Amino acid sequence: MDKKGEFLKIWTERVHRDHADEMLNWLERETDFFTAPSSTKYHGAHPGGLLVHSLNVYHRLRKIAVIETYGIPMAPKLAEDVEETVAILGLLHDVCKVTCYHTETRRRTNPAPGFWEDCQ
Repeated sequence: MDKKGEFLKIWTERVHRDHADEMLNWLERETDFFTAPSSTKYHGAHPGGLLVHSLNVYHRLRKIAVIETYGIPMAPKLAEDVEETVAILGLLHDVCKVTCYHTETRRRTNPAPGFWEDCQ
């Protein structure tokens, strides 16, 4: 499964509150969330980096909040609420970055042949 498919699966299985479908629709149709870089030159500074970073945060947060903290059985409703909260927090923690970062092509000299080349 690709990263976008993974995001969509987590979102649709875990997030059930009002307007969740509208949020997902906005992310898909009006933003670059699934293709944007996460930063200009640090973690996730590549196309799709924002999505990859968001999934990484979700998985780590889920491990901390659900698996390690709540290693004991929870009441089903509490477990569902915790899973939903973790999904929203992890997957959307950097949603403010949509449409902010873009990849750019720069020119640099390749020392081996001595020619200029494009790089990102």
